[in-house]
Amino acid sequence: GKGKDWGNRYTIAIEICSYFNDEDYRQAENKAISLIYSLQKKYNIPMTMIFFHQDFDNRKHCPNRMLDEYGSSKNFAYQRLED
Repeated sequence: GKGKDWGNRYTIAIEICSYFNDEDYRQAENKAISLIYSLQKKYNIPMTMIFFHQDFDNRKHCPNRMLDEYGSSKNFAYQRLED
């Protein structure tokens, strides 16, 4: 049903499990960051093209743990990806 929107048609989606255990969650987040780095390098993806699910559907608070911590996909990108 939603496969025709811009996010589904023109982006690479990465799903991160929302673990209740903080250690497992951080490990999953760090693996996602490594994957994002490699995709950025391979496809020349700029920081401005890093999105969260909420960027395409503002009715969703997703990814919830990342939004709670960083506030937005752009904050996440510039805080975690430019380290």
